[in-house]
Amino acid sequence: MATARPILGDVELELVQQISVDEDQILVQHDVPGLEGDFLQRLDRRAARFALDGVLTGPEAGDGLKTLRDKFRAAEPVSFVTDIATATEVGEVLIEEMRVRELAGRPERFEYSFALREYVAAEEAITEEPPEPEVPEPPADDIDENVGTLIVEVTVEDRQDVDFHNITVTVQGTQQ
Repeated sequence: MATARPILGDVELELVQQISVDEDQILVQHDVPGLEGDFLQRLDRRAARFALDGVLTGPEAGDGLKTLRDKFRAAEPVSFVTDIATATEVGEVLIEEMRVRELAGRPERFEYSFALREYVAAEEAITEEPPEPEVPEPPADDIDENVGTLIVEVTVEDRQDVDFHNITVTVQGTQQ
């Protein structure tokens, strides 16, 4: 049975010497107030990180590496297919680091090292329209300056047994 070779973008990575993956869970430790001990809350996982080392050979190797270099510089996600990526449910990656070295004395032979990070698209921002402010009614033009209504609000704090019938309100000021 032939083993599946990793494919990064459109480039088949033929002679992969090492693939490693780093996956971490996000756990938050919470203390329990007034008690000894704590508990852990699981908050999903971080984006997986892959490291690939190997050699590319053949007439198309240089063109494939140029395509990957262009994706690297543009910070565009690249499809990534390999057994280990499938096991971790990774479809696209960003190339974080890319090292390529042409091997002297061996035409069309390149040694590569990639650091890949799982691409997780940002969630679409939810925007809400602010409510329309209430427009106050304009004041009436025909207000008599000598006539008005006084509204008094009485608030009594920390007492529930107040009889509001016995409260006297005094207004002091000048009359015109």
